[in-house]
Amino acid sequence: MNKFIFLIFAIALAMFTTGCTASYQHTTLNQPANELYPQSRFLLVTPVNGMYGNTVYPSSGFEVIQALTKELQHYTNAIATIPVPVTIEQIYPQDLA
Repeated sequence: MNKFIFLIFAIALAMFTTGCTASYQHTTLNQPANELYPQSRFLLVTPVNGMYGNTVYPSSGFEVIQALTKELQHYTNAIATIPVPVTIEQIYPQDLA
């Protein structure tokens, strides 16, 4: 019985000492997000409003542009938008495809 307790103690001691040997190094970027991609420029095209069945969601295209602009501003300030809704067919005409 004495040997069994010693064996459990040795296993617990081995687990305790090897479990504490891991070390971690945390690094952070000291660079503001705007400087990561200083030459990036975006032109956002407002999509047409969303539809599901007979339900049209007014201003949903504008809301998409607002959300994209908010997220892209973390990377660059050079963001332009086309405020008029544009369809895919207007961007890529069938004649050129």
